Amino acid sequence: LCGVPFRLPQEARARSSQELLYRRMPDSSTPSDLGSDARDTACIKSELDTDIQFPPLPRTVAEVTHLVTEDESEPDPHKLAELVNSDPVIAATVLQRINSAYYGMRRRITSVRKAVMLLGFLDVANVVLTAGMMQLEEIFAATDQQQLFNHIMQLSVGTGQFARELAQGLELSIEGPAYSAGLLHSTGRLIFLYGATDDYTALSHTDDEHALPTVDAETFIFGISHPEIGAQAASMWKLPDVLTEAILHYTKPERAEASSHRQVAALVGAAVAAQTASMSTQSEIDLAEASAVQSLASIADTAASTLADLIAE
Repeated sequence: LCGVPFRLPQEARARSSQELLYRRMPDSSTPSDLGSDARDTACIKSELDTDIQFPPLPRTVAEVTHLVTEDESEPDPHKLAELVNSDPVIAATVLQRINSAYYGMRRRITSVRKAVMLLGFLDVANVVLTAGMMQLEEIFAATDQQQLFNHIMQLSVGTGQFARELAQGLELSIEGPAYSAGLLHSTGRLIFLYGATDDYTALSHTDDEHALPTVDAETFIFGISHPEIGAQAASMWKLPDVLTEAILHYTKPERAEASSHRQVAALVGAAVAAQTASMSTQSEIDLAEASAVQSLASIADTAASTLADLIAE
């Protein structure tokens, strides 16, 4: 799938990029509070780009997401193996993974079909999805772009893992969709990074170097948030509805229409909070200073409440 332009809402087009710096000021601050020198310094460029390009979604990712979210009771390992073998890069990644010290195989595995048999359908599917998303790194050239991409992917992969583990722990038979939705929940952030590179990179430059832009900050600058634009991309890429709804509603899972979709969205919301806290702890960040902590706590509380309601049904 080639890149497709997304047109920003009308109200976002006239906003100057100097607004990127207003987020650091007290709520009462306005452009009139700044002197002319400060305004000139803050002005990165006169207007935001009117179009945002969607990055290409690797074909293997799109096909495997459909495979893992099918309603059939038994997944089809042979079909998965065929999909993996159709992409030499992904196939090599799967074989490298199964032959790593992590799995401790006594003999070297050279067949993707055997890898699926030994690792299991979901484990191989998760490796494929992760490897496919990591291929997007090639489209980001600048160092700061790659650093932000790596941060987004660290959050995404960890969220997928947490979501799957939560589904297992709660004995919900949605491990595949939970991982896929967790991995893809920040697709909108990748779209911003790809299609509005300078503005989104600048927006990520806060006092907390590990924090990603919040939904409110994205909406203020672009007129749309990463869950919204991510869901639009998922729909355009013809991903399953459960993934599109989870991407759109993971911050407020109660808004998803179907009960099964609310479950996946709630799992992702809780997993995002868990993975973000894990990343913050590993990076020795003072959580009291992190700008997104209150938002994350709200996501976690909402997700936990929604999960409790769904399990009680």
